[in-house]
Amino acid sequence: MAVYSIVFIIPFLAALSPQQFSKNLSNYLWKLYLISLFLFIGTRYQVGGDWLNFLHFFYVDSKNFDMFNFATVRSEYGYEFLCYIIYNLGLPFYFINFIAAIIFLYGLNEFAKRQPDKWLVFMMATTFLIIVVSMGYTRQSIGLGFLLIALNQFFDGKKLFPIILIIIGSSFHLSCIFFLTIFLLDFRLSYKNLLVWFLLFIISLFILVYVNENISRLIKYYYTEGDDAKKIINQSRGAIVRISINAIAALIFLFNYKKLSNNLLERKFYIYISILVISSLFLVKTNSTLVDRVNIYFMPIQFLVFTRLIYLYSEINKSFLIFFTGCIYYLMLWGWLIYGTYSYIWLPYNSLILPHTSKYTCNDHEEYWVWENLKIDSDILCKY
Repeated sequence: MAVYSIVFIIPFLAALSPQQFSKNLSNYLWKLYLISLFLFIGTRYQVGGDWLNFLHFFYVDSKNFDMFNFATVRSEYGYEFLCYIIYNLGLPFYFINFIAAIIFLYGLNEFAKRQPDKWLVFMMATTFLIIVVSMGYTRQSIGLGFLLIALNQFFDGKKLFPIILIIIGSSFHLSCIFFLTIFLLDFRLSYKNLLVWFLLFIISLFILVYVNENISRLIKYYYTEGDDAKKIINQSRGAIVRISINAIAALIFLFNYKKLSNNLLERKFYIYISILVISSLFLVKTNSTLVDRVNIYFMPIQFLVFTRLIYLYSEINKSFLIFFTGCIYYLMLWGWLIYGTYSYIWLPYNSLILPHTSKYTCNDHEEYWVWENLKIDSDILCKY
């Protein structure tokens, strides 16, 4: 657990520090921090949820991947296509994690640059987005990275590039496709917008024709009523805490949106997100995992509201507010590490660049269950 504490404490102390460095030194320290985070996320070894599933996708499914046959795609298309490329280049599985870490961190950094304190944003993001999502939900972390880059472009008034980025992101995690609805927030009748809406119409047809089976699969997995075992799987114990914090941030934004944002598109987007977050509270009891997974995309509202709020009310001691915020997020991190249902999969932290041993027994004839009727040989686990 000490490693995760250190990863949290670094941005926490940097945000608290009263020392003002020169611009060049600040940029250097920031880049050094991002590189260290990349190594922390990208070089992890047998850490995070679905490690076995991702190994199976890479070493088994990649062999059968056909980029022109959507019926053979068992995961999101973009992820399997990336696995196919990396696998056929003769590169090991870890390169997927390297690429995922780069995309996720680039997107989060683009978001953080719009806030008054990047260190504070990354401190709050460490608790769940960095440690849990980027290291456990690899496909969704890539989708989130592309979405954050797309939003940055959208708030700057661009249209086509954000659409492309969201489509790419949704090819890694289909849930990202929902955010094409943000273009309704800037609907104006013009030739340029007509082109945008035509593209969205084509995309919608594509989804209906080719990926409706994947949508059905996701709904069936995340929303089931009959099977008690699946009910247990589909309940996320920490969901109510994470969604409640999103809801608090959403309420603050709805009552202070004029003070918290000067960008009209950004303001409209977070009002839209705030309404969705508050609405999702009513669904937590029936299906917490589904709501929890969707709220991952809404988490940036926490970072935007709390960071800007701290710097907005300068008459209050800024250091105290940062310290108080840091303590709350650190307690949430420890609460998850100690009481989280699946947090043991993150413990202990192992890295490729540090001495490490396999968590699995390396017997020649042993197989491990991956998912339902899929198995993976122990020789793959011990090798990778």
